[in-house]
Amino acid sequence: EQTTAAAKELSLSEFFLHLIPKTIFSPFASGDLLQILVVSLLAAIAILGMGERRHTVLLWIDTASEVFFG
Repeated sequence: EQTTAAAKELSLSEFFLHLIPKTIFSPFASGDLLQILVVSLLAAIAILGMGERRHTVLLWIDTASEVFFG
């Protein structure tokens, strides 16, 4: 109930400003799912804009996921 009451108090502009995290790691530490999605979307857009270099980044991400998740 407390979260619902706090969400109803946000104006539209405050809601959109809340989507932008203070740091890249803060949404992961706080568990704010909308901020995590925003960070992930921005990272995906940045990787897409890298041109041919994105293959190296995607290979690194794939390797890291194998190390952490088997």
